Amino acid sequence: MRTIAHLFSGGTDSAYAAVLMAKTYDKIHLLTYNRHGFRNVENSKNYAEKLMNIYGKERISHFIINIDNEFKTLSYGNYLPNLTRYGFFNLMVCGLCKLAMHWRTIIYCLDNGIKYVSDGSGREMLPDQSQNDSVIKEMRAFYKDFGIQYFTPIFDINPEEREQTLYDMGISKTLRMKWSEKTWDLQPFCFQEYLNLLFIQYSCDERYYKIFIKHPKFLKYRDKMLSFHSSKREEIRGLIKEYISGIKELKHLL
Repeated sequence: MRTIAHLFSGGTDSAYAAVLMAKTYDKIHLLTYNRHGFRNVENSKNYAEKLMNIYGKERISHFIINIDNEFKTLSYGNYLPNLTRYGFFNLMVCGLCKLAMHWRTIIYCLDNGIKYVSDGSGREMLPDQSQNDSVIKEMRAFYKDFGIQYFTPIFDINPEEREQTLYDMGISKTLRMKWSEKTWDLQPFCFQEYLNLLFIQYSCDERYYKIFIKHPKFLKYRDKMLSFHSSKREEIRGLIKEYISGIKELKHLL
């Protein structure tokens, strides 16, 4: 039986990705994460319940998991050295938050014997460190180090197509939700996201995504962002290995 863990915000992108994964996998664990700074996490149950109604609760399950400890560790671990070396990149809230989610997902997979992970990342979110294609490439290799395959199945699928599919399936009752306030009726709202957006605008010297992804300053931003992200991945790599060693030691004692 093929089982996959799916990072699930509850929005149209993660819901559409879950629909695609349901064509291949027998069981899908929808993982929604909560931490200090998030509001309305319970909204994720909306589409989760609709997916369970369509595919059955024996195939689709939904879990809300707290990641306060993981996010704090990434935000404040080696803070002074990172502040000296990376400066304002320590305000890369969305990148650190998604990395905390990945960290917790790996632990979840190790605990439950799951070898596959997916999410709803999309190319249109390229400047966002949590969905940047260069970061995704590195995260795919990071998961592989722990025996897990990481997929971004909708990355190159048009957002309109994603929404249309959910609408045709009766999961969504509205079209053109992305980039609108309606999306907050489905997924968590994060106050710190605005801090991340200000950081991106400052770092890239442009206000609109479609403009600054070609801007020379964006390339400089991307390179430094990847360096910072790499340093944080290495921090959690050691912690995950310690966790695995602890599991092995416990099994030995038993």
